[in-house]
Amino acid sequence: MVKAFKNMTAMIPVDRFEPAPLYQPSVYPGLSPAESFLHLGDTIELLGKDLDPGGLEQELSARGHRALGERQAVLCSGSNACPAQVRAKLADLPGDLCVPFLLVELEGAAPVFAAHASSYGVIPATLDDVGVSSRCHLAYFTEPQLTRVNASEGGRYELCRIEGLRLGWNGLELEGSPLAYLAKSGVLCLDGAPAQLAHYDQRSLLESLFKELGSDSPVGELEDFFSSPGGLYKNLGDEILRAGLWRPHRLVQTPSR
Repeated sequence: MVKAFKNMTAMIPVDRFEPAPLYQPSVYPGLSPAESFLHLGDTIELLGKDLDPGGLEQELSARGHRALGERQAVLCSGSNACPAQVRAKLADLPGDLCVPFLLVELEGAAPVFAAHASSYGVIPATLDDVGVSSRCHLAYFTEPQLTRVNASEGGRYELCRIEGLRLGWNGLELEGSPLAYLAKSGVLCLDGAPAQLAHYDQRSLLESLFKELGSDSPVGELEDFFSSPGGLYKNLGDEILRAGLWRPHRLVQTPSR
């Protein structure tokens, strides 16, 4: 076992964060540490609260991992911050397995739900300005890692560079404009306001959504969606748009790909 640095704690098995939402959608966005961490494949290591970017760079270099400057910083609004989901997405990827995840104080955006359903049976997350600050993990992916994550997001998201945000980590303000996956469908709105991840789990979200759509909606029964999403996810996405339960993103963004 690799010895932990003085600013870091002991190794934690990724198994403690199972199941991955990809395989059990009802747990979306999945378990995630309430602090910064390194993802190391089958283990994570929590980062100390006294680290600064320079100190983290030194520790990455000492272990032979890619520097932060050789990675792309991506805000993780949903399951991309769940260690079990990350392991599933990066499975069998050769090269450096390390991914730093910094839990940042985010001003100007917050995790919200997208106005579409995924093929594996969840209403997934996106990011938007809803007038509140939030806490969000900022992942630093190498190019091969980001390519793999891009493929997992499919065509329903646009990887964008977000301007005008303030990101604080361990009492310091981070420089630069991070990337984020923004839903092409826009932001899901319930009761006239964006549905925030902090306010719903998947069951309560879908219950509220089905209630707003009403009994005449052709999306089927809630339990059918949980047990066998199949083609139901397309119907649900169409009904969200038909009912006008969405709005465009309000972030200042530039597509990166």
